[in-house]
Amino acid sequence: MSDKTPVDPTLLSDDEVLAFTQKIRRTTVTNLVVKMGQDPTSIESSDKTLFNQLLDGLDRQALTNKRIKVEEETAKDMGATAALIAEMLSKLPNRVVGEADVIENAVTPKVGEDIAPPVLLLPGETEIAAPQMSYDTFMANTAPAV
Repeated sequence: MSDKTPVDPTLLSDDEVLAFTQKIRRTTVTNLVVKMGQDPTSIESSDKTLFNQLLDGLDRQALTNKRIKVEEETAKDMGATAALIAEMLSKLPNRVVGEADVIENAVTPKVGEDIAPPVLLLPGETEIAAPQMSYDTFMANTAPAV
């Protein structure tokens, strides 16, 4: 891309469009800084707004790039960790990674009634959509304490 040749953004790849727009932002920010000179109050309010928006966009892009790099490093670390775990599991004796142990003649343990008495369920207690009761209905059905 030449600096003097007009660029048609529709003919650029995504990375080239990003580089192109970032270059325009940086050039515009540089021009506004030169225009402000030593007195930032000398520029118009619309230019200040534009300046702040350009700086915000540059900051957001930089932070996004940093976040992407961190996520890529994290993904590499997680991949290395998974590979290490798989290697360690494959070295265990008499084990095939991915197969569960099968216990023949497995017995479901039973709790004696002397340890835990049977549960008595009341009507409606196990229903999914339990009936709703208003405060007045509840109070009408409740016997007063004597």
